[in-house]
Formats: sequence, C-alpha cells, structure tokens
Amino acid sequence: MINSSIKLLPEWKQIMAELNLAVKIIPRDISTHWNSTFDMLDMALEYQKTVIAMTERQQNELQELELSNDEWEILGKLHEVLKVTVTITHSYTVTLSTTSRFSRMRHYFSLGVHPASQP
Repeated sequence: MINSSIKLLPEWKQIMAELNLAVKIIPRDISTHWNSTFDMLDMALEYQKTVIAMTERQQNELQELELSNDEWEILGKLHEVLKVTVTITHSYTVTLSTTSRFSRMRHYFSLGVHPASQP
C-alpha cells in the first residue's frame, strides 16, 4: 500500500468484505509516537488474513512484501512485548492523572477554596 493507496485501497476494502471483516485501515507507524508500532501490529495481526490476501494477489504487485510464517510469529511476539509496555504506560498515565488531580484538590483545600470553583 506504499504510495499506491488510490489503486490499493479499493482492493483492501474488497478483501475485507470478502472475509466479512469491518473495514479498517492499518495505522501508520510514526517514529515519534512509540505506541504507534503497537497499534499498527495490533491491527495487522487482527487482519492477518487480509494482509496475506493483499500481498498474494498478483495485480497488487506486493509479493516482495509478503511475510513468512516465521516473520508473522516474530511480529506476534513483538506485539506481546509492546502490549505489556502499552498496558503499563496506560496504567501509569491514569495513576499520574489521578495523583495530579488529588494533589490539586489537596492544594485547594489547604487554601480553603472549594475545587469546583477553580478552573
């Protein structure tokens, strides 16, 4: 699908329809967003049959991008490692957000101000 989305997107959607899958687009891997690799792998693994069908079809000229069974297995293992990181980071972010709110609330109470009256 690199640089050929006009040609390949209808084919991608057709394959998903043939496989009775909801139409989704694989997210791009963005080097400055570490979790984008996880999102991309998550989608690719979920839609593995679509990816395989897409690369197998001769008219798409994507055969050089086909992944072997070993490569799919490696992606699955990488996905599991990244899943732990995403889960821990999400948990930490939620905890940090809660702690931050609690600290602000404690600060307002120490000033004798009700938190709801503050922005």
